[in-house]
Amino acid sequence: FVCVQSCVLKATACFASTTAKMSENAEPRKPGVLDSDKDFPNFVGRMVHGAMLRDYSEEQLWQVIGSPRARRRLAILQKCRGKQGRLDATCFAKAACSAEYVALANCVRSSGAESCQQQVAALTGCVRDEWKAFLISSSPSLQHDALQRIEKFVEPPSPL
Repeated sequence: FVCVQSCVLKATACFASTTAKMSENAEPRKPGVLDSDKDFPNFVGRMVHGAMLRDYSEEQLWQVIGSPRARRRLAILQKCRGKQGRLDATCFAKAACSAEYVALANCVRSSGAESCQQQVAALTGCVRDEWKAFLISSSPSLQHDALQRIEKFVEPPSPL
């Protein structure tokens, strides 16, 4: 278990570095396994910034509670907090995408980081999918006929 955990820590250096990049006193870091996904550090930065639950309305959070899968994501977001209340992206990846996380750790341990691109893609894709699913579950949804009802009250702009 310790060996797997140390491999996972090496594989997810990108998660920790994203939080470090947000600090003005951040030290340069060594490249991580997840760096092969060029946009992932930016995505994690946006995810960490957008994961402050105090920024969500009560209505949005109540909407999440309606679905068991969405409730699980909310529980993960509540559990995975650092010292300053910010989202711990490594914890989020472990909890939300545990199968992909372990598969990447096993690949790095057995084959080396260079040969694990498929596992990197699976983990980063899973993290993106889980975050997007949380956002969708917390977003008020329109009923199928809502757009038609709204269009009745909104007049198109007149041509100039």
